[in-house]
Amino acid sequence: MLKEELDLVEARRKIIDFIKKEATESRTDGVVLALSGGIDSSVTAYLSVEALGTRRVMGLIMPDLRVTPKQDLDDAKDVASKLGMETRFIDIARFIEHSRRTSSLTGLLKGTSERGSGWLCSALLPLEPVEQTRRGDWRQVGNLSWLFDEGRR
Repeated sequence: MLKEELDLVEARRKIIDFIKKEATESRTDGVVLALSGGIDSSVTAYLSVEALGTRRVMGLIMPDLRVTPKQDLDDAKDVASKLGMETRFIDIARFIEHSRRTSSLTGLLKGTSERGSGWLCSALLPLEPVEQTRRGDWRQVGNLSWLFDEGRR
């Protein structure tokens, strides 16, 4: 248990200030974030839009349509719609299968972005090595690859 009460208003202000500072110091046009419909990505989207404005936040919805629950997709789309965010939808099933067969990330990161270049992209990498037999890890690698790719455009 925390010894002190968390000041949620102050925490929110600090996070928003941090997002603004990082985007400014990085000289980016905005941020690209993975939008799963879960609580973490939804809160990140809301705080990013509050910090930078709707036009400077893009969400990537990256399900594996073979296994991702429809409710997750609906939640992600709902968050983006309420915030007025631009989104891109990428079914990563093909990427996962290709990566599992070849252990290669090349040749699959093609596409265009309406936003152009100069977008900040940050993500946390898995701390342990990715094994080809672990499907969930391949999904993480795919998501991180697309986030990086969109952030570099």
